[in-house]
Amino acid sequence: LKTMIYSEQIESEEDLVARIVEASETIRHMPEIFQRMRQSLLRRCNFCRNVGGRNFEHL
Repeated sequence: LKTMIYSEQIESEEDLVARIVEASETIRHMPEIFQRMRQSLLRRCNFCRNVGGRNFEHL
């Protein structure tokens, strides 16, 4: 979302709001994004569990 919004310079607050709305609508119609987010979250949870809740490096 952040990459989509800030891909070009933002000229005004209205421009920012319009980009947020546009990017949100784009993402909303891309269910594969949510699948990748779930997979990423599960992977990070498993790493956390495997190291006993201690810090681990981002992979």
